[in-house]
Amino acid sequence: MAAFIIQINALITSILAVMTAIAVGVTAIAVAWAGFALMTAEANPRRVDSAKSMFWLALVGLFLVLSADGIASAVQGAIA
Repeated sequence: MAAFIIQINALITSILAVMTAIAVGVTAIAVAWAGFALMTAEANPRRVDSAKSMFWLALVGLFLVLSADGIASAVQGAIA
């Protein structure tokens, strides 16, 4: 039974690592896209606000993913 728990723990750790890496990559693309949108907004206030919103939402999403990863790691550490 202990070997099964160790295997599940390793599987969850691997999945979390992959998902975190994907989230970081998606955030980098979203921030770059927001920067591009901001640079091409041509002083249009609506497009500038949209680009700023995209930037902040990407950062909030990254914060949530990293927080979830930290919480999951803490729980796994407490269980193991």
